[in-house]
Amino acid sequence: MLWLVGDYPGDAGAGRTAEDEFTTTHPPLCVPCAMASVRACPHLRKRYVALRAGLVVTAGVQGIVHRPGEPFPEPYDAGGVTYDDSRIHWTVAAQLIVALRHCTVVDLETEYARYAARADRVT
Repeated sequence: MLWLVGDYPGDAGAGRTAEDEFTTTHPPLCVPCAMASVRACPHLRKRYVALRAGLVVTAGVQGIVHRPGEPFPEPYDAGGVTYDDSRIHWTVAAQLIVALRHCTVVDLETEYARYAARADRVT
């Protein structure tokens, strides 16, 4: 799966691998959408890293954490909550958090060229 991230903890050189776990709330993208995102998003135009993840594991949710209150639970915090955190039962999720493992940094331009070559052969 292809992922675009704005900040990556490892060496961002294409072809590099990172065995460390990297968590994100961003969804995976197809190659054409990744190219469109890099062109359209001001944040990604400044800096991005394209990754291919060998394994993707759901890790938790990003959302609003509540606590008991009268007459209804009260929001008191917002942020990421892992599935093993006891606050998960009191969290209204807004985004899924996934852990990307066995990542390889790829060059998006090269990925797009491969995609375009395959698309030309199909048509």
